[in-house]
Amino acid sequence: FSVLTKQKNTYDVTVKAIPELRVVSLTEAVPDFETSGTTNVRLFDTIRERMSQHGVAFSDTDVAVYHGIPGVTELAIEAAIGTDADVPDAVGVDVKVLPAVEQMASLVHHGSFEGYPQAMTALMGWIEANNYQVVGAMRDVYHVFDKDGDPDTFVTELQFPIAPKPE
Repeated sequence: FSVLTKQKNTYDVTVKAIPELRVVSLTEAVPDFETSGTTNVRLFDTIRERMSQHGVAFSDTDVAVYHGIPGVTELAIEAAIGTDADVPDAVGVDVKVLPAVEQMASLVHHGSFEGYPQAMTALMGWIEANNYQVVGAMRDVYHVFDKDGDPDTFVTELQFPIAPKPE
């Protein structure tokens, strides 16, 4: 499925199953979606620092989970990094499993976060146009990101768990 936005960017939307993922995470309330980026980076940095200090291995899988509905309910961001390692309590992070999702609407955004709102609009528009509803927390998977790197090289996958709208 392709979605053409008003800015003439084309995004391919796929619906796929996502397996569960064991993660270490930290969660913090944020005032709104637009300003969550700084908190997000700080939480990921804190997790990496704490895991490294305790010699605990972690993967390159970074996932941000957005709990709440922007503008409707309180919003919290959860920074999560995949790991299969035993994590001692002293690390000071939550250890949990992000649940598997049978139907995840997914769109991959290439480039800086300046274009992120258009990608979000495209994905939400596709969900609505195809008679689905969002049934859980949104996730961002950061396939390519370096806070000190070139934003033009970033690759971010936006994901929403979906189900058909009731008749």
